[in-house]
Parts: sequence; C-alpha cells; structure tokens
Amino acid sequence: MNKAKPPLPLPSLEASCRQYLRAVRPLQTDEQHRRTSTLVEKLLTGDGPALHEALAAWGRTTGSGWLEPLWVETYLEDRRPLPACQSAVLVPTQILRPTGVGYARWVAAVALAAVEYTLREGEDDHGDPALLRATRIPGLKRDTIADHPASDYFVVLRAGRMHRVRARWGSRGPHELEEIMKEILRLPPATHTPIAALTAARRTEWAVWRDVLVDSGPHNAHVLQTVETAMFVLCLDDAEGQSVAEAAHRFMVGNPASRWHDKAAQIMLDLDGRIGFSFEHSRGDMASFQALTAHVREKSPEIAVAPQGGRSDVRREELCWDDVGPVLERAASKAQQFALAQESRLTTVAARVENAGTETCGLLADAVVHVAAQLAHVGLRGRPAWAYQPVDMSRYAGGRIEVMRPVSPEMLEFIRLEGENASAEDRRAALIRTATEHRRRQTECITGSASERHLFALKTFGEHIFGDHAEMFDDVAWERLHSRLELSTTSVPRMGVVPFSPGSVDGYGLAYDIGSTGIFCTVITQESSASDYLVTLANEINRVAALLHNRR
Repeated sequence: MNKAKPPLPLPSLEASCRQYLRAVRPLQTDEQHRRTSTLVEKLLTGDGPALHEALAAWGRTTGSGWLEPLWVETYLEDRRPLPACQSAVLVPTQILRPTGVGYARWVAAVALAAVEYTLREGEDDHGDPALLRATRIPGLKRDTIADHPASDYFVVLRAGRMHRVRARWGSRGPHELEEIMKEILRLPPATHTPIAALTAARRTEWAVWRDVLVDSGPHNAHVLQTVETAMFVLCLDDAEGQSVAEAAHRFMVGNPASRWHDKAAQIMLDLDGRIGFSFEHSRGDMASFQALTAHVREKSPEIAVAPQGGRSDVRREELCWDDVGPVLERAASKAQQFALAQESRLTTVAARVENAGTETCGLLADAVVHVAAQLAHVGLRGRPAWAYQPVDMSRYAGGRIEVMRPVSPEMLEFIRLEGENASAEDRRAALIRTATEHRRRQTECITGSASERHLFALKTFGEHIFGDHAEMFDDVAWERLHSRLELSTTSVPRMGVVPFSPGSVDGYGLAYDIGSTGIFCTVITQESSASDYLVTLANEINRVAALLHNRR
C-alpha cells in the first residue's frame, strides 16, 4: 500500500543563513568569515526574503515540492559524462552465486530477480520500480528524461553486442532464460563500431552523435528506442579474479561498448558472478534504488537453485545498427578511449576496519568515522578538509538528500588536543562533545531543519527566474563547499562497496558501511594516494574508537 509522505519542510531564511555561517566558520580565517558574514547579511536584507517567499509559493504548485524539480534540473544541465562523474555504482562485498551454479544459470537468476522487482506496481516502503523505466536522453544544453510504460523485455550487453530478451515468465525456474544466456555467451566479440560507448561521452557530444546516429540508417532509431524503453540493461563483463575494490572500480566504466549509461539502472556481472549496480542519478539517489539491489541480492540465489516449473516465454533478438559510416565510427572509438582514460585516472581501494562498529561505538560510530577522516586529512595534508556528508531525506515527498557539514568547532578542538598529546581524559571529553554535536547536526538534517538544500534552491531558483544569483553564492566559501571539496563522504549501510567519486581533482571520496563489529571503507581518488589515505584512516578509526571506550 502506498503511504503519503509529508512534504519536505522549508526552513526560514534566517535559520538557513545562521546554519551556513556556522558550517563554514571552522575552516575560515577571521577575515574570510567577516566577508562571508557581510555577504550573508546582504542576502538577508536585500532580495533574499522576497526570493524565499517566491520559492515557497512556487513549490506549492509543482506537485513535487520546492527542491526536487530544481535538483533534477541541475543534473540534466550537467554536461559532464555520466560514468565516474554523475552515476552511482554499488557492488555487494560478497559474491552471492551459490556453489555449483553455472555462470549462465546465475546470470539468468539475477535477470529474473530484477524482472520480478521491475514488474511490481506502485511505490511503497520498498522503493518505486517506475524509476527504473526512465531513460536520460542527451541534449545540446540540457538533457531530458523519458518515462516509459512497463515493457516486457530487458537488454543484454556483452562484448559489444546487444540483445533484446523478452521476459514473460510462466514460472520462476530460470531454465529457458539460462539457455538464452548460453547462446549469448557463445557469441564472439563484436567487430562493429562500439556505438554504446557514446553514452559515456560528455553529454553535449553524445547529443550531437545521437542525432547523427538516427540519420545514418532507418533501423537505428528502432534500436535506440528498444534500448531506451527496456526494463533495465544487463551488462556482462569478461573479467574475473578481482578483489571487490578492483571490481567496483571496473564497474564504474567497464567495457564502454557493453554499457548503456543513459538507462536508469544497469545490472553488471563478471565471470566470477559478482554483481554490480549502476544508477543514473538525476531521478534518484542511492537510497531510491536500494530496494532493487536488496531484492536482487535476496532472490537471485533462491531462483538460481529453484526447480524448473512450467515453460516460460523467453525470446532473444540481437540488436544491430545500420552502417554508421567512418565519422560516427571515429566518434564512438574516441568516446571509448575517453571513458577508459576517465577510469584510469581514478584509484579505488577498500578495507574493513575491525573493532569499530556499532557494538564498540554505538550511535557514535558515524561520528568516529568523520573524526578519523579529518585526523587522516590533517596527518597527510596538515589541515582539516572541506567535507560533504549526505543525509537521506527520502522520508519526505521530494526530499532526496540534505547535506551535513561535519567539521565543527568541537571537532577542531579535539584535533588540537590530539596534536598536543593532551591527557586521555581531556581528549575523550572533547571527543564526546564532538560526537554529540555530530549527532545534533544529523538530527537537524533528518527533521528537515538544515540549510544546505534550501540555499541551493534559492540560488538555482534565482538563476532560473532572474538569470542571476546573490553575491553570496560567488563567495569562496560557497565554492569550497560545492565545487572544490577535499573530502566527499557517504554512508552506505549494509549495501556494499560504493566507489564514491571525489569532489575535486585532488580530493578524496570515502564511502563507509558501519556494521556491528567493523566498518568497511572504500576510498577513491584522482591525483592523491588512495592507499595512504585508507591506511591512515583505518589507524585513526581504531585510535578514536579506543579512546571513546577508554582502551588507551
């Protein structure tokens, strides 16, 4: 049964401005903070109140609140490529394929589990299957989202080939689909142009080449429509023998000829049977797709060992492009090289930190991670990091995420005491104060009282309505928080490895999963050493957890 969600609260302008100043103050000099305060005051005494009221009034007319339309629009206007820049990737830490189950049968079971989820009707506490039916269509200046009715097929991509697989099931037994997968796996790699790689290009480039593709042959529009209206795409990689961190890194881009990044959901498997999920980010955040990943992880092993029942109606059609010509061939090859270069610039590492989970740290475990993350940054770079921590707001209609800024005056005081090797008693007291403030800020976000998305909406709304924004949003402090982040983090409870891209060229991306007895951390960087940061982070997590519980 669908449950109506409460609307996302809109904080007062004064409260949001106070919270913003509190968030940036610990990382500013006195002079910098005076300038930021002056610009905030100009917003409060200038056009800010009228803009705030206009935003509130407009939000009541959208049907999805004051944030969601602006949030989606920001993604659709982003011209960066989707893989490694915009899309989200999740890889379960364990290989779920049951012992003795062949690869083709396992692929069939995973596909069938995804079909089961996709054919569910309506949004409920377990997600919204309709999200998966959307496809992002590239445009010259702005992409669009095409919503499709429920189809009865999915598309398999492997070794540069694409196959439409009809998916009407007479039983749960995956035998017929297993035979289809065996057919696909026996086919040699394609020798034709890797058209799918164009979906990994910058969005404006892909928009141009998509129009060229449609004009290059009458069948190409049919192939495009077939892929774009599929339930999802299933991508089969010929890699094996990799660690979970290596697999997660590969799943970000993989073989560009065997991905279709415009689709809302890509489900990926390698020869070991490891599953990866990739989600196009404009319509939903990781939490929005968590129900799909949970269903596939739970049901795939069951389906893989299920006895064969009545026959199922399963059919395969290979999708082939018309002759595209040398210009489009060069464009696709260039896009493939570009995507692989994007992947090669990133480094992903992962490790589990023992004796630091909820059994040890309780409700303060999240704070322990963030204190340790800042200590690691100070140790390697000599200063605290401008940091980002998303908080899930899907409990509200149109909520998406709120952003929490974890660096507080209390945290800086604890870092100072650590550096001075103060007494354990003083450091522990400072740590408790830091963790308490961390929890307070989380609660502020969860209850819809935080400021970050409110100010983002004011900026974006002003740009769309008046073609400009307040001077405050040109300040260095705003830029550091939104485009020059040194530490981007995300918590992924019980979900797996998430290669969370860094917020700047020299920044760190940190995803962490807090379990009962340990914390699984994934670090990804572009120009910095991921391994050095991960090792330092693990040591700091253990030190902070030990201090919290008087173990030193």
